[in-house]
Amino acid sequence: MIDSLAPPTGNPSVVSFDALPSWAEAPAFSRPTPPAAEQIDEGLCAWLYDTQVHLGQGSQTWLSRTVNEVTSPDGLTPAGQVSIDFEPSFQRLVLHHVRILRAGEAIEVDAQQGLQLLRREQDLERAVFDGRLTAHLSIPDVRVGDVVDLCYSVEGVHPMLADLFCAEWPLSWMRWVGETRVRVMAPAERRFTVRAWNEAPAPRVELTAEGLRTWTWRTCATPAVSPEPLAPEWIRQHAAVRLAEDCAWSQVADRFRPGYALEPLPADLMAQVAGLRTRRGSAGDRIVAALRLVQSSLRYQADHLGAGGFAPRPVQEIWATRTGDCKDAARLLVCILHHLGVAAEPVLVNTVRGESLETEPPSLAAFDHCVVGLKLSGRRYWVDPTAFPQGGRLEVLHQPRYGWALPLVPVSRLEHMGEGPIEDVLSIYTVYDLPQTVSGAAKMRVETVHAGRRADIMRRRLAAGSASVARAFRDHTDHRVGPVLSAEPLEVRDDLDANLLTTVETYVVKPVWRIDAASTHAEFATVDDLFGPSLPSLLAQARRLPAHLGEALRMRSRTEIHLPVSSRASAWEAVVQKGPWKSVSRLVILDSRGTSLRLEQALSLDRGLVRPDEAAAYAKFREQSLASAELFLRQPVRADLVRSWGRRGSAARAWRVGVLALMALWLVSKLVNLVL
Repeated sequence: MIDSLAPPTGNPSVVSFDALPSWAEAPAFSRPTPPAAEQIDEGLCAWLYDTQVHLGQGSQTWLSRTVNEVTSPDGLTPAGQVSIDFEPSFQRLVLHHVRILRAGEAIEVDAQQGLQLLRREQDLERAVFDGRLTAHLSIPDVRVGDVVDLCYSVEGVHPMLADLFCAEWPLSWMRWVGETRVRVMAPAERRFTVRAWNEAPAPRVELTAEGLRTWTWRTCATPAVSPEPLAPEWIRQHAAVRLAEDCAWSQVADRFRPGYALEPLPADLMAQVAGLRTRRGSAGDRIVAALRLVQSSLRYQADHLGAGGFAPRPVQEIWATRTGDCKDAARLLVCILHHLGVAAEPVLVNTVRGESLETEPPSLAAFDHCVVGLKLSGRRYWVDPTAFPQGGRLEVLHQPRYGWALPLVPVSRLEHMGEGPIEDVLSIYTVYDLPQTVSGAAKMRVETVHAGRRADIMRRRLAAGSASVARAFRDHTDHRVGPVLSAEPLEVRDDLDANLLTTVETYVVKPVWRIDAASTHAEFATVDDLFGPSLPSLLAQARRLPAHLGEALRMRSRTEIHLPVSSRASAWEAVVQKGPWKSVSRLVILDSRGTSLRLEQALSLDRGLVRPDEAAAYAKFREQSLASAELFLRQPVRADLVRSWGRRGSAARAWRVGVLALMALWLVSKLVNLVL
């Protein structure tokens, strides 16, 4: 924490207090009417969100103004505590005014008295360092009924972004807002593309006497936006606009590509790479070995200070420190693959909005991650050198799929990463050995085969601590089944080449039988580990956007129940299919007395996206699948013993057979007498 306004660099001008710049518009605020109930959220009424951007030749200034009214004590803290982030290496903060409107009077607040400059590193726990400072302003004497008017500017822009501006602004929010305004001024000779979403208004475009083109967007009294659950992340659910300087994706790639130039490898690393080059195996095996070398050698650490947010460090520095972010890891892997004779390139991706990049204006700010692309035997592969630990030969290695990506090659254009094969990602085999006494303990064994990305995730969890994984498994089972004790240590089997990781859990469950209200029957039910966890609930009424269930996948489970007595269970099968989604449940009777049963289940989601017109079909599919998700057994009970259903029924059947036999003999004797 820094208690003065001087940042660590010692530059005292990083924060200043000054009047509005001449180009800014900030008329005095006058509250139109007292806020209505629907205009209040968490003790505040948001009257104004105003953003003004002034673009010059190599310069950039963002002015922000907010006007909020405190309507209850809950709003005092958010209205009276303001935090502003900026990057001191190329930006400075200018506070214009902090004003409280109270009972028709405007009170000017001395912002310098309540201002502290902090370096909080908000992503420190993720090993991301960006050097940003936070100006934290505590406004004194804010009361219920006050209107707080705050206005400030952030001046400066990273040199890499100075001539290719791109920004996006929401024009509706998850709360009611009285007025939202965005105003952008730029030299008339610069050319921009405007993109709008969700009925955002068209801008008012003007040309000023100073030769600036001005775009102004304005919305008033916008109601709160209620996001649809499970909507894909790449679909915007609020009104928004984007202004992007005209360029092509090839220009974006050209701007980043020089930072990934091939470099010589350090001597000790070169020795390891030489060993990879001479090792036995296929080219794919050597590629995977190089990938694992990078994944296992680098500790993730992102240094976004200065140019670090846009370009990787030199290879010598990356290897010497054994640290790096996605950009560093991608550069290092590309250099290693080059020495192995494999042509590979860094690839920029967007982990959230990748599926929509093709429809959006090209921008330097379009990406948030870097992977590596390569081709082998005519097949395209994508690998992530930060995804440690990762299993599988190259053919089965889990590949990142983020929609549209930008390879950093000459004359580059967006390339779709493909959908990937539909994988069997999970298989669960559960065995219950049930006791005959109601108070007895059951033995439960769960063998789970994790595949693909799930196997990689489980490896990472186990590498961090197998004991914590065992505890998490036990707690999950205890919550779903009932009180359990671990009978044996967690068993782990890892087939690294096939990318299959198997865990085996063994528990003692007591009690496992439940007595009904009449105390005449004992009941047992299996646990749904497949359909319920994999099929999220989805309301089908009036859905506007598609729902994203996740990746296309296939899963299966098999649950065996061994009973101490015979049951009257009978075989059945339930198949539910709606378009690309299919579930199968079947009960198999393994012996003639019904003491061994097996519930077999399978789930196929051949498409993870549910279109709005398919929502009703999916909801019906989920409902019908869950109807056969569990097996319910009910047995007679006497005292503490679970009884068989079959004894009384078998005796009755034997008595009826005996009577029929005697009657048949009597008839035969009568017929014989008649013949004689």
